[in-house]
Amino acid sequence: MRLCIGFVFFLFFTISAFCEFYLVEPPNTILISKEEKSKDKSLSVVVYKYETELPSDHIISFYRSVLKNLGFRESKKKFSDNSIFFTKGLVSQVLLYIYPQIKNIPDNKQKYSITVWDIKDILFLSGFSFQAPLKIDFAPVLDNAVEAFQVIDGNPVKLLNHHLYLSNKGSEEITRFYKQNMVKYGWELKNEVSYSGRQNFLLKYLEDMFRDAGIDPNSLYPNIEVNFKSITLEYEQKGKSCVVNIIEFLDPPQVLEENRIDPEAFIRYGNVLISLNMAEKTFENIRKETRKIFDKSIEDLKNFLGY
Repeated sequence: MRLCIGFVFFLFFTISAFCEFYLVEPPNTILISKEEKSKDKSLSVVVYKYETELPSDHIISFYRSVLKNLGFRESKKKFSDNSIFFTKGLVSQVLLYIYPQIKNIPDNKQKYSITVWDIKDILFLSGFSFQAPLKIDFAPVLDNAVEAFQVIDGNPVKLLNHHLYLSNKGSEEITRFYKQNMVKYGWELKNEVSYSGRQNFLLKYLEDMFRDAGIDPNSLYPNIEVNFKSITLEYEQKGKSCVVNIIEFLDPPQVLEENRIDPEAFIRYGNVLISLNMAEKTFENIRKETRKIFDKSIEDLKNFLGY
């Protein structure tokens, strides 16, 4: 297990191509309203409200069949007694809510809602503001790179616990930069891991963790594969650790967009994403803590995914 698990979970725990199933309505059903609740380009949230002459059990049966055919699983997660939650890996969620009926009212038709969460940018880069990087005292800062900031109430705010950069330099040049300069800050390189090819972002050790837990890793991000090169550099010094993740995206913008990655930031600032994480503990302690967190949360994740 690597320290970069935090970076990977940051990127992903937050949709395969989502068919417009909500346009397929049960018989004797009309759409009352459609409300967009999205706050940024990264995530689409839409609520559809319907009125129908069908009983609730027919509605549930209809959507169970439709969503199953679209590759969704019925989650074991329950929001209320009148709702059913469906998920397609970690990228698509659908909530079916049946409104309680009021008795003794003429023409009291059944009402229900469908809420669709649809991630449009799985890296969430479209929700960041990129600016000149902050000065830091524990590691070098790459020339000509830009740093990602969260935007809260219109103001840029530093990301919590790590630094995220974009650069137009190649991954090999960036790797050489950190190898040559991290030593100047007292860091000793302990490990280097490289990946390349067309993958779904899950590094092998993460795939093994999910597979050992009984979760098919390919089901987490269905129909999402990108061509990239990844280099992870792990450093230690005096009870501290620092990990540098360098990912170079090799696909053209159109392919990235087809795989739910907004290419705009890559086009403007460069196609190499760099994550820098420093912790006041050794890799050995981080591995133990990460394993505990994974073991503690995996059952909740399995219930969420419908396993």
